[in-house]
Amino acid sequence: MKNLQAARVFENIAALMEISGESPFKVNAYRNAANTFASLTDDLEQLAARGELRSIPGVGEAIEKKTLEILETGTCGLYERLKQQFPLTILELLDLPGVGARTVRALYEGLGVDSLEALENAARAGRVQQLPRMGAKAEQRILESIERLRARPSGIPIARALPLAVALATRMQGSPGVLQAVAAGGVRRFGELVPCVTVAVVAEDPQEALQAFLREAGGTVLEAGEERAAVRLSGGEEAECFAGRPENAGAVLIRATGSQAHLRRLEALAAERGYSFEGVTLLNPRGESLSCPDEESFYFALGMSPVPPELREDRGEVEAALKGDLPALIQSSDLKGDLHAHTVFSDGSGTLEQMAEAARRLGYEYLAITDHSQALTVARGLTPERLNEQGQLIDAFNASGTDIRLLKGVEVDIRPDGSLDLPDESLAALDWVVASIHSHFALSRQEMTERAVRALSSPFVHVQAHPTGRLIGSRDPHALDVDALIEAAARAGKALEINSYPERLDLSAENARKAADAGVKIVVSTDSHHPAHLPKVSYGIGTARRAGLTAGDVLNTLPLDALLEWSRSRR
Repeated sequence: MKNLQAARVFENIAALMEISGESPFKVNAYRNAANTFASLTDDLEQLAARGELRSIPGVGEAIEKKTLEILETGTCGLYERLKQQFPLTILELLDLPGVGARTVRALYEGLGVDSLEALENAARAGRVQQLPRMGAKAEQRILESIERLRARPSGIPIARALPLAVALATRMQGSPGVLQAVAAGGVRRFGELVPCVTVAVVAEDPQEALQAFLREAGGTVLEAGEERAAVRLSGGEEAECFAGRPENAGAVLIRATGSQAHLRRLEALAAERGYSFEGVTLLNPRGESLSCPDEESFYFALGMSPVPPELREDRGEVEAALKGDLPALIQSSDLKGDLHAHTVFSDGSGTLEQMAEAARRLGYEYLAITDHSQALTVARGLTPERLNEQGQLIDAFNASGTDIRLLKGVEVDIRPDGSLDLPDESLAALDWVVASIHSHFALSRQEMTERAVRALSSPFVHVQAHPTGRLIGSRDPHALDVDALIEAAARAGKALEINSYPERLDLSAENARKAADAGVKIVVSTDSHHPAHLPKVSYGIGTARRAGLTAGDVLNTLPLDALLEWSRSRR
C-alpha cells in the first residue's frame, strides 16, 4: 500500500507542477515515477531499507529523496509547498475535456476558481468571459465540458483499481490461515472502469480472513458479513473482499469475479439443473455444499467449459461454453515482440540498449523503436536527420551479435489534413511505421475521420496507434467514426493498435472485436517510455482477451521473419 501512496503523491505533484507552469520534462519525471510505483511488484519500503531505490528505473537522487520522505511521513516538502500554492480540489479541473493546465491556472489566479463547483458557478455568473483571452464562447465551452464530464461513465479506472487490488491481495496472502488471495471483480475481467476494488480469499477460517482484510485495508468499514466485507479506502475508493473455505474456492472466485450479468446466468443455469448457487457456495439438489475446489470444477458441475474471466459479461459466453465452443484466447506468452516503444531520443527514459534488454528479459525476438516525429516538439520529436542518426545506432546494435532485433521505426504524427509529419524517403527507410494523432483534437467528426483514414492510405504506414485518443476517465475519445476507420484499415491491409498503456487501452475491447471481425490485424503494444513499462503489455492482453481475440488475430505473435515479410508486403 505504501507503493500506491507514493504513486498518488507523485501523481498529484506532477499535476500541480503542470498547473504551476513547470517544464514538461520535470512534470513527466514525476508522472513516470507515479506510473512506475503504481505497477511496481517490489515493496518500496523493503527496497528503501536495503538502499536499493536507485535500482528502480527512472529513480534518481531527487526522486529517491522524496520517496524516502513519503515512506516516512506520507508526504514530502515539495508536495506540501505545491499544496500551499494550489488546493488539491483544483485537480478536478484537469479532468475537464478541453481544459488544460494553463487555463486552470488562469482561472485560479484570475477568479479564485479552485474546484469544479466553483468553476460552474463562475461560468454561469458570466465571470469567466471577463478573463483575458476567454470570452463568451470559451465560457460556454467550459459549461459544455462540465456537462460532458458529468455524463461520463462512473467507476475507478483500471489503471488505479488493479494495482490497489493486487496490493490488497498481496497483503492478504501473507495473513495467517489464508491459502489463496486473488485480485478479482472488474479488474480480473479487465473492465476499463470498475465500481470497487475486489479481492477473493480462500482460507481455513473465512471469518478470520475477513477481519484480516478490514485490518489490512484500513479506512471506514461499510460491511462486515459472513462472506463479504467492504471498506471505504483513504483514497475514496470502495474495496470489498469475498472469503470462503478451500472446498468452495471455485465458487468464491466466480462470485467475486462477476460480472453480475454472468452470475445471474449461472444462478439460472444451476436452478435448471436442480442446484443452487448462493453466495460463495454451490449446493446440490439435496441442499448440500458441492465441492468446487477450483473454477473449472464449478463450471464442469454445470455442464459447461470453464469461461475465462475476461469473457464473463453475458455476451454469449455461456452459450458457447455449453457447446464447448469458446475461443482459445491470446496469452502474453504468445507475443514475440513489442511494436511501439520510445527511448531517450524523444521523450523516453531508456536508451536503446536498456529498452532492448528489458524486451529480451520478456523473451521477445524483436522490439520496434518508434520515437516521436518532429511535430511533437514537447517530446523532442525526431527530425529526418536525427531519425537517420538513430537508425545507424540501431544497425550497429543489431550487428553486435545480440539475440534480440531492434526494428527501425517511428511514431509519425498525423497532421490535421491527414498528411504525415516526415517525408516519404525517411519513412521508406524504416522497418515499422506507427501513425498517431497527438493534436487538434477539436476537429469535427468528419474532419477527424478523413484525417485518420487518409493516414492509413500511406504506403509507408503499418499501424495506427491509440486510434480514438481517449484517456480512460479523463479524456473523451476523438469525434471519430471508428467503423469507417476499421473499414479503411481492412481496405488498405493495415493494422490497428490496442495500446496497453493502462490509461488508454485503445482500441477498446469492443472496437478491437469489430476490427478483428472485419479482418483487420491487431497489434498489442505498450507505447513504453521506460524499460519498466514493457510488462504493462498485460493490460493490452487483458483487453484483447476481453475482445475474444486469439493469437491469430494479433500481428506481433508472428516470429521476426514473418513479421518483416508482412511489413514489406504492405508497401
